[in-house]
Amino acid sequence: LPSEGRLKLENEHPDGTDTNYSLAVLSKSMKKFEEAEERFRKHLAACRARHGKYHQKTLDSMVGLAECLEECGKVDEAQELGFLPSEGRLKLENEHPDGTDTNYSLAVLSKSMKKFEEAEERFRKHLAACRARHGKYHQKTLDSMVGLAECLEECGKVDEAQELGFLPSEGRL
Repeated sequence: LPSEGRLKLENEHPDGTDTNYSLAVLSKSMKKFEEAEERFRKHLAACRARHGKYHQKTLDSMVGLAECLEECGKVDEAQELGFLPSEGRLKLENEHPDGTDTNYSLAVLSKSMKKFEEAEERFRKHLAACRARHGKYHQKTLDSMVGLAECLEECGKVDEAQELGFLPSEGRL
């Protein structure tokens, strides 16, 4: 059965926790908050045990869980995680070296939710940090440029997207 195979994958395969995270995100998007919360909590526990509390996967899981809790009205529980997504997201994005990656994840999430102003701001912040840290040809820098260009194009700022050197709808770089 596919469901049995999925359970086996998420419990026995090293990437199973990532599958659990993806299923949590999917459940949350379908407003199945109870299922999403359970999966986010399971993923968060596994990430903390495997990677520590400041690893990107752990932070992504915390963000997902907090958003899920906040969306279904469990604001107090979301606050216990140390932040409310609607109140400016994470303190960690400025306090930890992986914060820029968290900022990128939040930019992608904001773009998918059609919150283009927030997404643009986060993509620009991430792009500046990546250029400073890695240079203009590093994969993270290029990914951030693509994300920003897609965001700009989707919200009608085609000229600004072109200034980055390409339009996503016309093919990448």
